[in-house]
Amino acid sequence: MYDTNGLAAGKNGVAAALARGWDFSAIFTAASGQPYSARVGNVDLNNDGNTRNDLAPGTTRNQYNLPSYYSLDLRIARESAVVSRVKVQPIFEVFNLMNADDINSVNQALYGVSGTTLTPNASFGQPLGTAGQRIIQLAVKVLF
Repeated sequence: MYDTNGLAAGKNGVAAALARGWDFSAIFTAASGQPYSARVGNVDLNNDGNTRNDLAPGTTRNQYNLPSYYSLDLRIARESAVVSRVKVQPIFEVFNLMNADDINSVNQALYGVSGTTLTPNASFGQPLGTAGQRIIQLAVKVLF
């Protein structure tokens, strides 16, 4: 976080008024893709009553990875006095500024089942969800 009050300290008049009270902040997040395991549709291969713990034949646990993730969030705010003991702070925020398509889930079914036959699933690994699109937000904070 950076505020401009130190920058404004050496200035007078209009220059000081324009430079004072600004806050700038940013958060950059980056991560390698989360691992996931290949499965066989919605079938209980080992007959334990749970379809979510059966790995596709020929694969290992967490063999595949989602794409890498990155996001840049920015915030700009400025505090100014309106009247005695009352301050107003307009805030401008942008989440996922680069509008990155951060995939957080994919189709994990490597095979489908037809009777006792496994058939390769052409949509294996295709994205099902993302962490969200760019969001721009304006707000006003009143301090009293």
